[in-house]
Amino acid sequence: MVSGETVSRKDILIQDEKIEKLGDLSDKMADIDIDAEGLLVLPGAVDTHVHFNDEFMNTVSVHDYYTGSLAAAFGGVTSIIDFSNQAAGESLVNTIERKKEEAEGKALVDWGVHPVITQPSEETLNEIPAIVKAGAPTVKCYMTYRSEGLMIEDPDLKEILKRLHEANGMLMVHAEDNDIIEKNVPEMIRSGKTDSIYHAASRPPEAENNAIACAIAIARESGGRLFIVHMSTDKGIEMVAAARSEGVAAVLTPPGGSDEPERR
Repeated sequence: MVSGETVSRKDILIQDEKIEKLGDLSDKMADIDIDAEGLLVLPGAVDTHVHFNDEFMNTVSVHDYYTGSLAAAFGGVTSIIDFSNQAAGESLVNTIERKKEEAEGKALVDWGVHPVITQPSEETLNEIPAIVKAGAPTVKCYMTYRSEGLMIEDPDLKEILKRLHEANGMLMVHAEDNDIIEKNVPEMIRSGKTDSIYHAASRPPEAENNAIACAIAIARESGGRLFIVHMSTDKGIEMVAAARSEGVAAVLTPPGGSDEPERR
């Protein structure tokens, strides 16, 4: 079996979906005996970023809870965390209930959700303690996609992070500078640059770096915990490392760390 950085030969006793004992258990009787001779037994992986049944720009993501969780299980992923986007006039609690309905009878692995705030009204902000307590402590916000109705402005990000900090939650951000993207995308379309490669070209490194710098500044000011998703630039990594070195909680702690929000 694989544990941390070590590989050792051990028996594993699983009871009620939990590992009860490790070691030489040849004297134990089990309802089911699995012979894993010659194989590596690893802990199930956790994929914290999947999009199931996600509607965006007149498309729907390829997986639902059955096909997506089936693919996860085949890949050794035993827990996934999806996103529950807030629709117009919808409460955050209801976004979670919608996902429960989507997963009912379909999900083959454990799952959770990151609620996505799109309307930072006072009613929405007041729900934050309840959703954290209910087991959804990580809330996502977009720093771009203004025309799609997803973008959260900087002052609202500050207030959301403040409320999450008070509730012992954490803010996830999709960090891209919306002004840069809104300028580049129409110019490329007008120029006939519509092949998929131009999607990347419309988002130069400075678009991500500018947004990361802004998000870190907000976290520094509020003292809250910040997780910047799908980072892709070396400067971004350097900025996060520098922020961490000065005590800004700019990324997740390792699993099981004392700063990790509790998820149920």
